[in-house]
Amino acid sequence: MDVPEGGTVEAAWKALITRHPDLARYRPYTLFAVGHDYVEPDHRLRPDDELCLFPPVSGGSASRRPDER
Repeated sequence: MDVPEGGTVEAAWKALITRHPDLARYRPYTLFAVGHDYVEPDHRLRPDDELCLFPPVSGGSASRRPDER
C-alpha cells in the first residue's frame, strides 16, 4: 500500500481501513512495528519501510480436547 511521503503509521492505518472497514473496530488493540521495532501511530514512515500490524489475539480454548479426561 502506498502512503504519501512523510505519512505516518496512523495514515497507513486509515488507508487500510478505507479498503477493509471491518478492521476499524480493532484499532484500540492493534500494535505497529517498523522493521524490528514497535512504533507509535505518529511515527513517520520512510520510503521502503515495512510496516507490521499486530492484531489482537487471545489464549487457547477453555474446552477440553477429546483425548483429555
